[in-house]
Amino acid sequence: MPFRPLITDRMPDDVQSWHDLVEDLIRFLEQQTDTPVVGIGHSLGGVVTLLAAVRRPDLFASIILLDPVFLPRWIYWLKVVIPHRYRGYLVPLARIARKRKDRWPSREVARDHLRKKRVFARISDAVFDDMMESMLTDRPDGSCTLTYSTDWEARIYTTVTNPWRALRRVRVPMLVLRGRESDTIQAKAWKRMKQIQPQGYYIEMAGVGHLMPFEQPDALATTINQFLHGGD
Repeated sequence: MPFRPLITDRMPDDVQSWHDLVEDLIRFLEQQTDTPVVGIGHSLGGVVTLLAAVRRPDLFASIILLDPVFLPRWIYWLKVVIPHRYRGYLVPLARIARKRKDRWPSREVARDHLRKKRVFARISDAVFDDMMESMLTDRPDGSCTLTYSTDWEARIYTTVTNPWRALRRVRVPMLVLRGRESDTIQAKAWKRMKQIQPQGYYIEMAGVGHLMPFEQPDALATTINQFLHGGD
């Protein structure tokens, strides 16, 4: 599915909440298939998948959420209190995104710079090189920039949308995976998720963080397939 931050003629200010991305997903599925799909989403994609499945359960056979963004409830209250024009300065992740280096003289320089980041430490060289293929966009002058712009990244952080109510309302089979080393779903939130929706399946993967699809792709694929095939 074309993801809005990667479409050249779409602007970050067009997104008022993650529900706008939910509408993108629903529209895409309506156009592509008449058969319910298995929805798999990571991080933001996990929340978007959940919200879409609650709104349109007829479109989904099941959903699989990979370290979805379930933050402490007080963070969502901040979104209500802080006027939107100030969130880019007051939301810590948005401030970091706006200051992030996003252009390099070559792909080689970019790779050397990004490979040292702690967030990528558990990712193999082979997977990291695959990531670089899509993470970077070449420019006519030979330099390269982040394909997913820092403006879009900041906008996503400042429009974060509360998924807790949706979790209570989901009716399709659901698997949620959490990286044990991730700080996106804290231990208290993980416990609360299982209490709110006890019909779901919950698995915590050891030795991985928030970027679990890149850190342990084979183990993750095995876990997903076991869920889809009833443990076979």
